[in-house]
Formats: sequence, C-alpha cells, structure tokens
Amino acid sequence: MVEVPKENPWEQAYLAQCHDAVVGRMFKGLIHNMNGVMQAISMQSELFGMMFDQAEGMLEEILACLPEGDAREQAEKLKDLLCRRADGVTMLEDKILQGQVIMGRTLELAELSAAAGVGLYTMNSVIRTEMEFLSADRFFKHNLHKKLDLADDLPPFSRRQLELHQVVFALLSNSLDALRDQDGAEITIKTFWDNETVKVSVANNGPEILPEDMGRLFEPFFTTRENHAGLGLYLAQKLVTGFGGELRCEASAPGGTSFLLVVPVAEVVSVD
Repeated sequence: MVEVPKENPWEQAYLAQCHDAVVGRMFKGLIHNMNGVMQAISMQSELFGMMFDQAEGMLEEILACLPEGDAREQAEKLKDLLCRRADGVTMLEDKILQGQVIMGRTLELAELSAAAGVGLYTMNSVIRTEMEFLSADRFFKHNLHKKLDLADDLPPFSRRQLELHQVVFALLSNSLDALRDQDGAEITIKTFWDNETVKVSVANNGPEILPEDMGRLFEPFFTTRENHAGLGLYLAQKLVTGFGGELRCEASAPGGTSFLLVVPVAEVVSVD
C-alpha cells in the first residue's frame, strides 16, 4: 500500500490561503456582475415609472372628454389600476436601490477584510461611510435629521477597521429602527478623544426603552420589533469586547436613548 505523504503545516496554510483568495475573487466577481443586473433592472423600472406617469396624464385627458357612462367607468377603473401598478414600481425602485447598496457594502467590507491592517483611517471616516450606506434608506435620507459633532483631533487607526464598521452600522441601524414611526426623528452622533480612548455617542429622540428591557439589550435574539433577529447589538458588543472596548446604553428616557462606544486606541493602532 502506497502511503500518501502528509502535507506540512505551512503547505496546509498556503493551500488554505490560496483557496480563500480564489473564493474571494469569485465573490467579488459575483457582486460586480450582480450590480450590472441590478442596474439594468433599475433602468427598466425607471422607464416603467415614466410610462405610467404619461399613461396617467393621457387618461386624465380622456376622462375629461368622456361623458358619464360605461366607457368613462372603464377608463376610471383603468386609471386606478395604473396608479396601483405605479405604486408597485416605486416600491420596486426602493428595493433595487437597497439591494445595490447592500451589495456595495458587502464588497466594501470584503475589501476591508482583505486589507486588514493596511492603511490609516479614523473613527470619523467609519461613521461617514456607514451613513452614506444607510442613505439608501429613504427614511434615513429624507425624514431623519442627522446632527454630527465629530472631533477633529482624533488619532488615526490602523487596525480593527472591519469590526468598527460593523459596530457603527449596528448602532445607526438600531436608532433608525427606533425612529421609523416618529415625526421629527433626530439622531445625534458625537466623537471625542478621552484618556487614551476614542468615544462615540449615538443618541436618538425615539421612544424610551422600558426598564425591564434595559438589562436585555445585548442578549442574543432579544428584540421588541417585528421581523428583527435581535442580533445586531449582541454581535456589536461581542466585537467590541473582543478588542478590549466597551459598548453600553448610557441612558433612556421619554426624550430619547443614547449608546456609548469606547475604543481603546492601543488596540486599534499597529505596534511597529
């Protein structure tokens, strides 16, 4: 019986790295190709929207000329049908935009992961990037007032970029979900440098978190909202504590809720 030679540990590591690189390239290619498909669908949905607008205008002119009777009744039914289909196209456009942003964000995070430890960034750049991603959400972009108070003297980071993107996204998404049904919705984001740590405060003027729920905010699968997995804050805290940081809910009252992220600078700066 011929023995199959065992691979050395370095060979196994090299093969695993090659496999990951191939999967990564395939993944990025898939995302780019899907973006092309989404762009084609988006273009067609915009054309459909324009056609529905023109058809509705033409029907208005026809209705103005039609006397009362069966023909006018059928034309009104047709107009109602077109209006409902036009609303469906608007919803489709929103979903297409969300899909494009999700794919863009996925590709961005994949590139961040591949380039971990390379290049400098700041906490402010992480916040601005995640806010740009979330601007695909109509409520976030048009109905949510955003107040930024970002310190200019923050030190540059060189590590943990992927983790911080995920944590900031979780905090912003949590505030967004709390504010969706509220008029005058507002979110306030502050960064500041304090005793060898960079701190981020994310506050919103949404409803108060009930006292009995405060102790469960970071539990896995805990949520007070429908169709939510209840994992965002849990995973965010796991990531933060994994590099010696802290994530907590500072306060919650009828006027709003605030979370605080504390990042120890020594854990996000490479040691030469």
